[in-house]
Amino acid sequence: MNAPDVSVVPRSAADWNQLWQAKQQLRSMNHDAQYWNERAKTYTSKDNPDSYTHRFLELAALEPDDTVFDMGCGTGNLTIPLAEAGHQVCAADFSSGMLDKLRDAVRERGLESRVTIKELSWDDDWEAAGLHEGQFDACLASRSIATDDLLGALTKLNRICKRRGCLTLPCGPSPRTDDRMLKAIGLPVHPSFDDCYAIALLSDLGQLPTLNYIPTRRNDSFSNQEAAYEHCLHMAEGFAKDNGIPWNEQELSQRIHAWLSSSLVPDAQEPSRVTYATPRLSHWAFVSWDKR
Repeated sequence: MNAPDVSVVPRSAADWNQLWQAKQQLRSMNHDAQYWNERAKTYTSKDNPDSYTHRFLELAALEPDDTVFDMGCGTGNLTIPLAEAGHQVCAADFSSGMLDKLRDAVRERGLESRVTIKELSWDDDWEAAGLHEGQFDACLASRSIATDDLLGALTKLNRICKRRGCLTLPCGPSPRTDDRMLKAIGLPVHPSFDDCYAIALLSDLGQLPTLNYIPTRRNDSFSNQEAAYEHCLHMAEGFAKDNGIPWNEQELSQRIHAWLSSSLVPDAQEPSRVTYATPRLSHWAFVSWDKR
């Protein structure tokens, strides 16, 4: 029996971060600020809050007087309910389009005195941006870990946190990926293990992270079956490319059409559109720690 190669076993935060960086480099699409500026145009007030938000805030277990830093705040899914509950919130995002939507929501609700807004990315110099050690009682990062340097991001978040840190990461390959469709057409789907990287890195930073899960349901709606097909084909090709899986477009196309034929039904809200007969269930890993 051959001895195991211990050189591949991660022994430090740097090793774990190097593995994370290698995983991120496999991705065919890295969504920058401009991508999210365009996405922001489709966001409305109906997106906040939702069952995910309520569960996140329940698990966050904030104290009534906690000051909060909300990194990757988007249009305010957490910021708005936190400010309405009386918290002072510093909301940060690298998308000016998302922040414009947030400013509108803050003004509409009269929350200007409770919300400070910063245009900031994970890779920026946070000290130069005016963020200092222990500045906020609680630091949150909800569905917003978008960086090749996870160790750097967690180090920054932990540094400005005084009492409690909370973040969520996807459990599957991507929150925008329909695992059901990928499996049905024969593509292998594996867990992302993103939460494992975060737990390992936080542990190396001297923290004792805990893990919970937040289930979410989603049901996409399309103008017609052809639009649903184009959406699924783009998703499948991107997934195959990210994972180095060869595919035959004609065979892939036939399998997607077959799956959609058995999965789509008229949308109950808009009968001219189509949606899936069964909503897609996915989970977010909720990683938290009480600052040591």
